Amino acid sequence: MVNIKKEDVTFILKVGEIEHDTEGAIKGVNFVYRGDYSDYNWGFKLHHVFTADSSKPEFTPLGDVTKQQVSKWIENDLSKVPDIDIESLRMNPDQDLTGVRLPSPIESLQIQITNEIKGFMKDSSVKLKTATLSN
Repeated sequence: MVNIKKEDVTFILKVGEIEHDTEGAIKGVNFVYRGDYSDYNWGFKLHHVFTADSSKPEFTPLGDVTKQQVSKWIENDLSKVPDIDIESLRMNPDQDLTGVRLPSPIESLQIQITNEIKGFMKDSSVKLKTATLSN
């Protein structure tokens, strides 16, 4: 029986191509979000949009930005829990929604990656599986 939790998986965000305007404001970033567990891994190639404003005092031009900063900005954005009215999820009047919380986008990715790795591990005929990253 495969019994791994998302806490057992190592998650990595790797920044790829950075799109920017002529003033150096980052407009979009291609990145990979991947999970590794033992000899198994699974990940996604994703794109994140930024709305950088070069007129704001906190603006950092592209030439002064590191990939580590961009990675942290993406993680921060993806860690925000969606603002949604939990009551709108009620399926019937008697349904108890106490403690219901929507996962952040990054939590959803982590759950999906963990489940994919579990699926690979259940196939006992395979000693090592490496997934091709999906778009």
